[in-house]
Amino acid sequence: MFYEKLTRIYHETECDKYFSESILKSFDKFVRKSVLERNKYINPYRFARQVELPIEDSIRFLMYFTNDNGILNIFMFFECSTSTCVSTRIFFNMEYKDEIIACDECGKEYVFEDIIDFTKVYFQIKPDLHVPPPEEEFISHDRNSTIEILRRLPDNLKNASPPSFSSSNKSIDEGGIEVAISTKLVINQNTHDNRPINQKFPSPFQRLSNRLVGRGKI
Repeated sequence: MFYEKLTRIYHETECDKYFSESILKSFDKFVRKSVLERNKYINPYRFARQVELPIEDSIRFLMYFTNDNGILNIFMFFECSTSTCVSTRIFFNMEYKDEIIACDECGKEYVFEDIIDFTKVYFQIKPDLHVPPPEEEFISHDRNSTIEILRRLPDNLKNASPPSFSSSNKSIDEGGIEVAISTKLVINQNTHDNRPINQKFPSPFQRLSNRLVGRGKI
């Protein structure tokens, strides 16, 4: 079940050392509602307001759910500086941060460290993830309950179910600048006991080390 998956990640990543279970429960409801509203991106600012956390803590909490077994993908983007490009937004993920990133339209090449100040991050709910609607968390498992009886009815006697998030063609993002987060802000929150929460994403310690290596101080 979905909440059990969140709980497993919450404990395995040691997120429970810094965030209460009440925040996890709020996150569960927040994700379910986001999927129900056909939002494919999580809005860290909206979540921060809902659980009354600083935006930095909201981002840090989300990072615990971005590893391979998590429920969120991280996508980064920046705007191509070539004014003639029709679609200026260039998306990439952290697997390519050490490689040259090129614009598909004009072919202009960029190095991640040179453009990091201009990049932003989306937290995307994994498209193949099954997220039940909010009301399912209240479903009774009593086989004699009305809801359980209805669930066992043949398909032709049930009302048509809404399309799942993963199969819907109407999924849209929330739009607006607040959905995307500064990459530097995310990097600064990618830390747990002096190590990265997400090993594929830079941490503040890794960036400092890289700068020192580049200057020949290590």
